[in-house]
Amino acid sequence: GFGAGSTTAAGTFELADGGGSLARFNIETDYAGGAGIGGLDMISTNELVQKLGVDAAEATVRWSQGKGLKPPTKN
Repeated sequence: GFGAGSTTAAGTFELADGGGSLARFNIETDYAGGAGIGGLDMISTNELVQKLGVDAAEATVRWSQGKGLKPPTKN
């Protein structure tokens, strides 16, 4: 079915200072592959984890700007 064989990377991140935790959040990113069984454009685990890191960094920047941790919804 759809999503069968997809690859997922997930992590829990915490923003803290000397006084303790400021924010804690979970991020998950996945890759379901391209066309065909297993996809023609397979992504490596390293690339997927790098995407997870970018997503976490972007969430941290949004949080530091007072915009919340979740990305804005796309219309």
